[in-house]
Amino acid sequence: MMGQESEQKKKKKPFGRQKYLNNFVRNSAGEYVYVGKHYRWDGDRKKELLALWIPAALQIVLTILCGCMPKAGMEQRFYVLLPYLAMFTGVFLQTWKLIDLSFAGNEIRDYIYKRTVPVLRVLPWTVMGTCALTVIVEIIRSTEKEFTQYLWMGLFLAMLCAVFGCAAFLEQKMKRMDLFSAK
Repeated sequence: MMGQESEQKKKKKPFGRQKYLNNFVRNSAGEYVYVGKHYRWDGDRKKELLALWIPAALQIVLTILCGCMPKAGMEQRFYVLLPYLAMFTGVFLQTWKLIDLSFAGNEIRDYIYKRTVPVLRVLPWTVMGTCALTVIVEIIRSTEKEFTQYLWMGLFLAMLCAVFGCAAFLEQKMKRMDLFSAK
């Protein structure tokens, strides 16, 4: 009984230690080597990343510009800013994961794959949903009596539609691409 308890304590992962660290072992030179599962790009890595980065970069620029619009972006009511901030956060997280994937190299370790690819398949849906909600709320806001900035609203809505289109393109690209094969 006493031996089993001490054995369980040894097997228990220390607090703060990530599970993937168990996949590193020391070689004869004393250096740590990753022995876990790897994934490889099926197609041309540069082409695939370029196909992901072009709409992502456009999405980043348009999202920032939407927030800088004089009437439509900067002077919003809280009920318009909240969905916009959620969209901005989704675009930021999507960019962060794309950066993580871009710097992972040709052979991607299992823990990097698990924290980037599944998230990159879900985040475009988040961006599209919050973008659509921002459009709906902006249209509702335009029915207020003091609203007179139809030119800025039109430009704001056009940029939001472009962000939605970029997110839809990224979602389709991630769905169609079988980016990696296990090694």
